Amino acid sequence: MTFVWLVPTMSKHATGLSGLNEFDIEEFEGDEPIKSLGEGYFTFDRDLNKRYGPRVFGGDLLENESGLWVVSTRLRDFFIAEEIVDVHFVSVDIFEGRKKHEGYFVMQFLTGIDGIDERESTISYGFGGVLYVDNLALRADVIGDDKLFKMSELPDAVFATEEFAAKMKAEGFESFLIKPLSEFGAI
Repeated sequence: MTFVWLVPTMSKHATGLSGLNEFDIEEFEGDEPIKSLGEGYFTFDRDLNKRYGPRVFGGDLLENESGLWVVSTRLRDFFIAEEIVDVHFVSVDIFEGRKKHEGYFVMQFLTGIDGIDERESTISYGFGGVLYVDNLALRADVIGDDKLFKMSELPDAVFATEEFAAKMKAEGFESFLIKPLSEFGAI
């Protein structure tokens, strides 16, 4: 089984967002589902969108400064239909000026997998965690049947089987890059 790294990105149809405002994103690090973001919200990042060319609001996976997975209702429904395990979706508001966009969710990964192949990967540890990774390799025997997942040691990255990433592309979700694990590097 081959695994890939999924990276949200802006595209012609995908918007860039600010960081999550009025909410402590460290709460996403726990394994309890977040019930509500309260007053938390994102804004359409005009500066980011100017740098990459004019954008009309939209997209299924929205890149944002907080590094969270912000997904459309369509992408959320796809993940539910695909029975992605140990995830939770919490509704979030997105503002473009005074206009409020609804139908978006922050995807919360409730668990991570301890599946890094330490023999095949080059990892530097320090400050209580992973400092740097090069030549990342994952253990299929530990990951099992999971199609989309996070690694416990690398909580900011999302991985998938190559087959599942291709299925996402075939369904028309375009606002992410599929990168081979050989390109993964964390500092």
